[in-house]
Amino acid sequence: MRRTVKKGVGVFIAAVMCFSLLAMTANASSADFTIENGVLTEYKGTGGNVIIPNSVTSIGENAFYSCENLTSVTIPNSVTSIGNSAFALCEGLTSVTIPNSVTSIDNGAFNGCTRLTGITIPNSVTSIGGMVFMYCTNLTSVAIPASVTSIGDYAFMGCTNLTSVTIPVGVTIIERMTFAFCESLTSVTIPDSVTGIIEGAFIECISLTSVTIPNSVTYIQDSAFAKCTNLISVTIPDSVTGIGPYAFNGCESLTAIYGKAGSYAETYSKEQGIPFSTGTPPAIPQMSQVPAQPVAPAQPGSTKVNPTPSTVYVNGTATAFEAYNIGGANYFKLRDLAYVLNGTEKQFEVGYDTATKAITLTRGQSYTPNDSEMVQGDGKAKSAIPTPSTIYLNGNVLDLVVYNIGGSNFFKLRELMKAIDVYVGYDSATRAITLDTRYGYLDE
Repeated sequence: MRRTVKKGVGVFIAAVMCFSLLAMTANASSADFTIENGVLTEYKGTGGNVIIPNSVTSIGENAFYSCENLTSVTIPNSVTSIGNSAFALCEGLTSVTIPNSVTSIDNGAFNGCTRLTGITIPNSVTSIGGMVFMYCTNLTSVAIPASVTSIGDYAFMGCTNLTSVTIPVGVTIIERMTFAFCESLTSVTIPDSVTGIIEGAFIECISLTSVTIPNSVTYIQDSAFAKCTNLISVTIPDSVTGIGPYAFNGCESLTAIYGKAGSYAETYSKEQGIPFSTGTPPAIPQMSQVPAQPVAPAQPGSTKVNPTPSTVYVNGTATAFEAYNIGGANYFKLRDLAYVLNGTEKQFEVGYDTATKAITLTRGQSYTPNDSEMVQGDGKAKSAIPTPSTIYLNGNVLDLVVYNIGGSNFFKLRELMKAIDVYVGYDSATRAITLDTRYGYLDE
């Protein structure tokens, strides 16, 4: 009897110790999170396999941004939304469990998660934001549920290993550059809820061999299927009444557009010099793999960048910037440059069009600060990803390479100053950069 009592006490003590240990572990891990009114605003842990606390109702913007040692994350069913760039550039992330409580996945949430191979989106989600999976280069499959009614622009851009996708019924527009540069994409199913295919939606999907447009579609914009170099046949219904002149530009293997006699598709084919047929498209086998030398995206994927060590003088005054060296060139935050040039003869305003994702610069107008300017970096290397936005200067398109670093747009200093016409000097002995608004830009 005494031995039985001792054994029972021992089991009880062991249980209490285990409970205490678990409580200590939970308390220790909770210190890794900053949670404000249910919003997880920052993860401060070391990565690995992370379980988000049940007290979280929303994962905030940039909460896990560039947490490179994060390998997997489990999101509790208390969470209803995943914010902008929440897991962007988590390059070690291989697994994500999203519960069916989540209704929205916002812009850039998993942008640049290059080791993520697959993800299941629960049927509670109704919207997928822009750039959500952009440059997830190892993503091979994604299950988009029927509950999703909108997929943002650039959502799957640069997912070079994505092989097939079914767009759910309910989606009405295939947005700008949604599947651009998905060079392994061999098949795509477009539902008859879609009414429009926007500019560049499938540009350089070089493994597509045939496409059937449903009879709900009324327009196909420029470059929608441009440079799909292995596209052989396209079937276009008579519901389509508008096609951009460059919609199929560079589709060098396209043998015919198939449709009804007298349709707009026939008129378009004749105008573009593409053979037209009213017959049945031939059975075309899907490509088993990407060609040996695929066409690369116009801009590179994410890359590691280091802070620039240069001292910068603006009209003779030493000014501290957060700046990075990319490929031997200095990149500065756009709004920082607009801020320091404000009030000079070279001042310019910065705007952003959320509808077109365009950055607008207006020379001669004073700059409107937004309190993000002149914030200094931590001196550490960062991950940079190309910004796909179109850049306009006084209404004219600028051909500039722009990188997103830490949620801000960084421009190549010399390219932007050339556009604004500001003198740029460099002293190699002192590593000093000079900006002088009294003089115009001079080529190196």
